[in-house]
Amino acid sequence: MWRDKKRARIVKNTVVASKGAPSKQTLASRTMIVTGTVLLGFVVLHVAQFRFGVFGGLDYTTTIHGQEVRDLYRLVVETFQNPLWVGAYMAVMVLLASHLRHGFWSAFQSVGLLDPRLRPLAYSAGAVFALVVALGFFVMPIYLFAAGKP
Repeated sequence: MWRDKKRARIVKNTVVASKGAPSKQTLASRTMIVTGTVLLGFVVLHVAQFRFGVFGGLDYTTTIHGQEVRDLYRLVVETFQNPLWVGAYMAVMVLLASHLRHGFWSAFQSVGLLDPRLRPLAYSAGAVFALVVALGFFVMPIYLFAAGKP
């Protein structure tokens, strides 16, 4: 959408400002391309880290029922003992919350279901949804970091 919008506009906007009501231009709406790209990078990093054990040489194995398998428990616990990993996950979760909050109510607007009476409810529901999801992802890294070595 960003690229198509740039191509369609012959004269570049020089001022980034909200048009006022009912426009709801915010920092989150103007940076969706950036936060989306960062979140995509995070997903790739996350899968590489926990599925394939790419970073930090943390490729642990254990034996279960006579089969050698990856020890994901140990990988997760030891990864979140590192304050840099925990800090990185927390920063990404803040971006995730911003991205989800805007995306939640924007989805309703995109399909025409956001009439003026429902707008405050959609904004509030988007904020609650984003907070719940981000806090859900906050819990494990914070707990494992605070708990120390098992």
